[in-house]
Amino acid sequence: MKKYLFIFMGGPGTNEQETRTVFHCPLSDQIIVGVPSMDKAVEVAKEFAEQVESIELCGYFSQEGRAMDVAKALGGKYRVGATKYVEP
Repeated sequence: MKKYLFIFMGGPGTNEQETRTVFHCPLSDQIIVGVPSMDKAVEVAKEFAEQVESIELCGYFSQEGRAMDVAKALGGKYRVGATKYVEP
């Protein structure tokens, strides 16, 4: 079964161990983790990198190249994407 990781920025005080959940779907597992900081986002991405097909980051990470920072921290070996907000 394929697995995908989604990391969202929960802000200060977010405990990445307590904000984990897995949605078991017919074709894949969706792992969702909230983090309090960029450093924790990198830690969580590294923790799951070899277990998932790709890592998706919430819109917070599309700002100022933060998604690229996570991808670089993983050595460019894993698929990392980021949600981008658009305004009509």
